[in-house]
Amino acid sequence: MKKRFLAVLLLAVLLLPGCGGEKQTAFQVGDKVETYWFQFTVDQVKTTDRWMDYQPQEGDRLAVCYLTLDSTFSEAVPMNWADFVLRWGDGEDDGTCPIEYQGQEQLPDEYDLVKGEERTGCLVFEVPQGVTQAKLVFQELFNEGDSDSVYTEGDTYYVDVDLPI
Repeated sequence: MKKRFLAVLLLAVLLLPGCGGEKQTAFQVGDKVETYWFQFTVDQVKTTDRWMDYQPQEGDRLAVCYLTLDSTFSEAVPMNWADFVLRWGDGEDDGTCPIEYQGQEQLPDEYDLVKGEERTGCLVFEVPQGVTQAKLVFQELFNEGDSDSVYTEGDTYYVDVDLPI
């Protein structure tokens, strides 16, 4: 009986590090990412040389990230164009916010994600021609009190994306 108890105890100790620990923050396209206010999934990523009337600068192309957002918060969550960024390196210039709203399937520049709402749409980013790997990044920012300028950083979520040539 004592050997069996020790074996179960050893197994529990070996499995314990996988049962909790740090929150997952790195994901792949197709994974559901759970943030404090909503869940999101990067459904698909495409590249293009033009988006409606928008043409990128010489030497750049456009990465189109199709998203599904599901509200999980008890009230409406204000969203805007700068909530998600696309990063492809470690330098200050190795990332970008989405281009402004052009219409079609694109998520608006500002909107409320209403309690219980599912919203689909895309974000379009201008990236250098040679970039083939990037990360779509969302960082939680918590507003402190009544101030619109004081925030506390929460978790940052990264979704690895391939940018086909």
